[in-house]
Amino acid sequence: MPLYKQHEDEGTLTGIWRMTESLEELEAMYTVHEAERHIYVGFRNDRRRKEWLTVRILLRELMGTEVEIRYKESGKPYLIGSDKYISITHTIGYVGIRLGNRPVAIDMEYKSKRVINLIPRFVSEAEMRYIDPKDQITSALVIWSAKESLYKLFDISDILFDEHLAVRDLDLSEERGSFCGILNTIMTLAMSKYLIKFEKNGLLRYISHLDLMRLFQRTFKRADIRLSYSKGFNPHPKMSIAQPLS
Repeated sequence: MPLYKQHEDEGTLTGIWRMTESLEELEAMYTVHEAERHIYVGFRNDRRRKEWLTVRILLRELMGTEVEIRYKESGKPYLIGSDKYISITHTIGYVGIRLGNRPVAIDMEYKSKRVINLIPRFVSEAEMRYIDPKDQITSALVIWSAKESLYKLFDISDILFDEHLAVRDLDLSEERGSFCGILNTIMTLAMSKYLIKFEKNGLLRYISHLDLMRLFQRTFKRADIRLSYSKGFNPHPKMSIAQPLS
């Protein structure tokens, strides 16, 4: 469908698009340029292609003209030939964009019970007071979206949501809310990367790659070594093995 919702406030412009179009309809609405084609055809499924197309269609709707989107090494988007800052989000059935004259961030989340099991991973003890016992899903998602927005705004890698990002003075209302976001830069700068060398000998050489990854994850957990995790509702430790059979 056309633009689902648009909001302008304090030098920012926010647009939300409800994705009801088919992939064929979206392809007819946006011409994939040759420089972008390798990115577009590289997506593994149609859902990702629909999101990619919808983002560019929505941006054109908000800007009034077609503007190219590129991404920094960190994944943060920026616009070519425009001094506007941009933030992008998508969830099941929706795509959102926020534009501004200063750094901006936006996040939308599909309401799912999965977030309850993840509360210990991104909500600190001090923030548990914001979790409403009568509506844990909504209150937890608000905190998650707040921290996801802070993560996009600060653009710093290896951030732990429960330790490095803090939400304070969270005020919620039916239409809009506010909060104070804090970045613990001391803990962020303390994050380190390690190179570990190991061998698999004897019968241990038959251990699969997946089991080997689980072995290291459990080892670090028992040793109380905090790991950096990927973002999203299915976070994984940021670990990689150079050779799966090594």
